Amino acid sequence: MTSIIVILWLRTFLAWTVLAEQTNNCTEISGLNISTLTKENFDHKRTWSTITCIILQRNVIRSIEQGLFSNFKNLKWLFMKNIEMLGKGIVDGFEGINSTDLVQLGLENVGLTSAIIEEIFTKLPRRIKVLNLQHNHIERFSFHSIRHLKTIGTINLSGNKDLDFSIGTLQNFTFLKNLYLSSTNFHMNSTFCPKGWSHFPNLKTLYMNGNTFDLSAIDIKNCFKKVRHLDLSYCQLLNGLHDRSFSNFPNMVFLKLTGIHNTKVFHLPTFEKNKYLQYLDLSTVNFSFPPSNENMGGFQHLEKLLTLRMNDWNLSQWDSLSLSTLYSPLSKSIQTLQLINVGVSEIPVIVWKMSNLTTLSMGHNYISRLERPIQTTSIGLKTLHLQSNQIAIVYPESIPKSVTDLNLSGNPFDCRCPLMRYVNWVREHDTKNARDWPDHYFCAAPQAWKSRSLWEFAHKIKPTDCRPFNAYVIATFVICFILILVVIVTNVVTWRRSKFKSVKQEPLLPKT
Repeated sequence: MTSIIVILWLRTFLAWTVLAEQTNNCTEISGLNISTLTKENFDHKRTWSTITCIILQRNVIRSIEQGLFSNFKNLKWLFMKNIEMLGKGIVDGFEGINSTDLVQLGLENVGLTSAIIEEIFTKLPRRIKVLNLQHNHIERFSFHSIRHLKTIGTINLSGNKDLDFSIGTLQNFTFLKNLYLSSTNFHMNSTFCPKGWSHFPNLKTLYMNGNTFDLSAIDIKNCFKKVRHLDLSYCQLLNGLHDRSFSNFPNMVFLKLTGIHNTKVFHLPTFEKNKYLQYLDLSTVNFSFPPSNENMGGFQHLEKLLTLRMNDWNLSQWDSLSLSTLYSPLSKSIQTLQLINVGVSEIPVIVWKMSNLTTLSMGHNYISRLERPIQTTSIGLKTLHLQSNQIAIVYPESIPKSVTDLNLSGNPFDCRCPLMRYVNWVREHDTKNARDWPDHYFCAAPQAWKSRSLWEFAHKIKPTDCRPFNAYVIATFVICFILILVVIVTNVVTWRRSKFKSVKQEPLLPKT
């Protein structure tokens, strides 16, 4: 299920590139340094009708020949990226492009301004579905200027600093499914949902990360009720979060709140209305989170959650029992759990009872041993990352048999005989892990092996050296036995000689 979420997310966020990469007839032109892009720069003069995709990137171009793209009648995907000198010189090339089959247009970092895009919009075909305008110099964007694009489904304006974004029309954009406004310094307000009425009734993806705004401006009943993917990472939420936050996103399956540490008020939402939530990222949140009864019930309504990331929290006050209480509602659903750099000293017992868990990442903590209970239902764990902890000895029986990706780099290994069991296990099961030994696995003890690599230890200490009855031990026993035997024989011989001498020196008794 986690893979399904990732696929859906990538499909919406990268829709303008995925199709291009999958198109066999895609023509790419890069590395040019010319004044004007013309027909002569294409090698497909006789087969222009077969070209459905054009990619222009990393070029120095100042203008485009008038009506150039209209020559490609079957053109569906046009992507222009990192041509900063182009600017207004792009407009002439779009003359007559409405006669093509264009459905996806990407103009990323090509020097666009508000005046330029308004000219381009008047030339685009009505059937266009994806519009990517990120990382330009667009100062304002109004839906009024694209009101004729009846089937627009994705708009990406991310990276346009100080963007003035407005509706500018009473029209509903029922086809709009994905809206990206990341890092635009855009201040969303109630004009998007006047009296709870939305201009985007079918919006499913909303990315607002890197902006400053009040969450209540979008957390409105019937405003974005169909939104499934919401990204507010690294936002400054003016009034923070509270118990009822996200209550008006009943269909949300993806929520990212990474790095919202600049809020005035933060309280972990109850997520009572988000029963379909499957992906939750709460990493790098500056929030006091002691193990109170209220906090331990923070995830009680997320019984369908598949991925939870809580990296860079302070959970040092939480013991294994309290953490098990916190994560127990996820025990039947969770597949990926990340608790990196949270200050814990042991793996919560509940982890081994998560029946669908496949990935566990708890690196950069204070875990001193890898020890799992005898009774465990977590039989599908594939990835176990415990790098940079305090683990000195690893016993193979503590590693779940299902694990295929084990990362223990950065731990202070005690390079003595007990560690050889782990060394032998890696040799038999995980060649990738062994390849990392020279650069990422080092001994901390004993003093003779300190700072030397585990790879060197594995190659200089033979497995037989650590067996209870190896050749050296047997040889020592034999030598000791021979020495003891020699001593015994010597003593016996000496004793017999001394007794014989004493008997010989005694006088004979006279005859009677």
